[in-house]
Amino acid sequence: MNIGIYLNSLANHEQLKDVCTSLNTAIDDGIVKDASIFYDNVAYNPFSVKCGIFNASDLWNFSGKLITTSLSSTLTATKIVNSIELIYYYGWDNKVNPLHLLHVLGHNLKPACRNEEFQMDMYRKTGLKTQIVSPTFIGLIKNIR
Repeated sequence: MNIGIYLNSLANHEQLKDVCTSLNTAIDDGIVKDASIFYDNVAYNPFSVKCGIFNASDLWNFSGKLITTSLSSTLTATKIVNSIELIYYYGWDNKVNPLHLLHVLGHNLKPACRNEEFQMDMYRKTGLKTQIVSPTFIGLIKNIR
């Protein structure tokens, strides 16, 4: 499986640590054949990772499963015409406008939530109860393969 994770910024070290650890585990365990991390805003990465890290402008060359972590990155990814299966990982944005959330969910994508609290929040805002709930990226990766 080819997987990409699209982050707004590499500066969120809590998120970046989970991404790097999860991708390393998925690669070591043979769950993922190839992986990439995409970002909009560059920052120092203190974590070792066994995959490439690219600016989001390189998404035009990506195909596979793409996990997005914000509404803005999800909207950007919906404009890419490559062979991408889009997964929006809800629960990483600080504040989410319900109308923007409804707009994003109107695209061809698979929603997932970080925990049951975010699952209930999404249901309250949209009426959609997601099937995938995982507190970590490795759990999400295992659920979408």
